[in-house]
Amino acid sequence: MGFNAIDYFAFLLLSLAIILFFDVLYKFKRPLTLRYLFIVVSLGFFWKGLGYFYYLNFSFNRWLIELPNTILASCMVLILAHLKDHKIKPKYLIYCILITLTQFSILIYISFIAQIPLHIPSMQVSTAIKIVRIVYSISTIAICCMLIFKILSTLKKTNDYIAQLKKWYFILSFIFIISAFAFTSIDFASSTNSFPLLLNICTNILYVIAILYRPNFINNSNIKLKVNTSFNIKELDNMDDAIFINHFFYQKYYLKMDANMEYFAEIVGFKPEVIRKHISTNYQLSFIELTNKNRVLAFLELVKTDKVKNYTIEGLAKECGFSSRFHLYNNFKKFHGGTPGDYIKTIQG
Repeated sequence: MGFNAIDYFAFLLLSLAIILFFDVLYKFKRPLTLRYLFIVVSLGFFWKGLGYFYYLNFSFNRWLIELPNTILASCMVLILAHLKDHKIKPKYLIYCILITLTQFSILIYISFIAQIPLHIPSMQVSTAIKIVRIVYSISTIAICCMLIFKILSTLKKTNDYIAQLKKWYFILSFIFIISAFAFTSIDFASSTNSFPLLLNICTNILYVIAILYRPNFINNSNIKLKVNTSFNIKELDNMDDAIFINHFFYQKYYLKMDANMEYFAEIVGFKPEVIRKHISTNYQLSFIELTNKNRVLAFLELVKTDKVKNYTIEGLAKECGFSSRFHLYNNFKKFHGGTPGDYIKTIQG
């Protein structure tokens, strides 16, 4: 493909990066660490998109091409580390800070101290810089592969919920690794060979698309997988009460204002009718009744705290998952009796 095709793909990457930024900002709620990492990823791809446009229409620029790629590589390591342990261990954070600072220091030195023109890639400046870049590239790819292997190895036993995550992890990781190799090959390719650049842009586009089409339940979940759970929603008609209790009660799913049966079914990995049967058998209530009952119980506990002095009843209702004061009053009367206002007066003496 010629220049026009590459220019088109660069524009597509730039556009998708903008879409990804607002998509994550609007849809992704938690965990917050992943939310911030995906926001940085979207900004990194926007930075790279601008860099490609500059490169295609003017000349290569180290700051527009090389630095965002290092930031994106660091983000991928941190994302995989978080998906593996539900947190980021210090060793991964230190490594990512180290490679980012090293790249930044190299660019500062050769741009402002050695004053080498910006259109010359850093790997062409000296053998030492080339060795450092190659070592970091190989080590980053190796770390990502190790994290991918550990994630996938812990998910041998699976349900449909975990299966979706497993598939998404694999696609995201595979695209990143191909992109990393493609970016590294740019430094070794001749100036007339545009294939490595095109491959890098295309894999970046696929990377953004993969994040955009992540499983819906990732947008508002702590992603704490039950890796030892072997059930499959296509095969079982009953669910383990421990799974239900963990997600609904311990993680306080009922406090979500948008709580609903379908979304909860995605989280626990069971069909809605299985959950409906489980709740009816064990709690003699419907899903929404059980949700509202526990919201009322949460309200009873909340008004015993200092928040009752600073919140209106409307505010307290929303803290407990009710969309309005009206819904709180209706369910309070149903599951407790009386009114929230009278109960607060009783508590306050």
